[in-house]
Amino acid sequence: MNILKKEINQNIIVILIWMIVISLFIWMFSAATTFFLDENTPALKIIQNMPEKLLKTFNIELDVLSKPEGIFGTEGMTFMFIFFGIFSSIIASKIFAGEFDNKTIEYLLVKPVSRTKTFLSKIAATILFITILSFTFLFSEHIFFPLYVKNFSKLVMNYFFIYIFISSIFFASFSTLLSMIFRKRKLVNTISISFVFLMFFLNSVTEGVENFEFLRKISIFYYFSTIDILKELTINYSAVAAIIFISTILFISSHYIFKNNDISI
Repeated sequence: MNILKKEINQNIIVILIWMIVISLFIWMFSAATTFFLDENTPALKIIQNMPEKLLKTFNIELDVLSKPEGIFGTEGMTFMFIFFGIFSSIIASKIFAGEFDNKTIEYLLVKPVSRTKTFLSKIAATILFITILSFTFLFSEHIFFPLYVKNFSKLVMNYFFIYIFISSIFFASFSTLLSMIFRKRKLVNTISISFVFLMFFLNSVTEGVENFEFLRKISIFYYFSTIDILKELTINYSAVAAIIFISTILFISSHYIFKNNDISI
């Protein structure tokens, strides 16, 4: 059976569940947006009275919160980054480390298919699943927001999609490399999911703390700032290119290990 087709058959239910979760989440936030756009809403008054450093920790800025896409771009996108990071890490470890856990890797490699083709087929499956979920995110934005919100920026929503997709590829590449090194799915999931949260906390908790400002620059989320998108109506193209380059290096390193190391289970 074709490797790509095999991965699709094995993961289709998981993908469908994640698609439903993402769609429902965006529907919820698009419906809640009208509530927060009301200047007299009690929730907004509570937020206005919160300490400035606490607001920054939770990625809240009042000047962008009042925009139609502001509540989703700040709070909603925080959850989306984490959701997609976890999904990408789990699906990559399932596709790669799962072969070692299930003791099917040797059976896979005895087929008359090169290791490079096997690896590329699995990478293609990983990227395909991320692409499907990312476009679910994009389509849900453009379907649900017009139902509840007027005059929102479609361009900003498209920029959110780009950040989600590229960051997901990055986390998937990291999980793939871990899979090649440790070959244990539970261990890879533990490390890679912890890595997602580490990236988040490095960017959020240390914001405004001068002595730890350098730690924020380690996080991918420092460079993929949705606040900057809302303010400047553009994305950090240099950061996008850099993350694509780093992800490519991680995939190439994973391929090198997969191609040259002895496979034992």
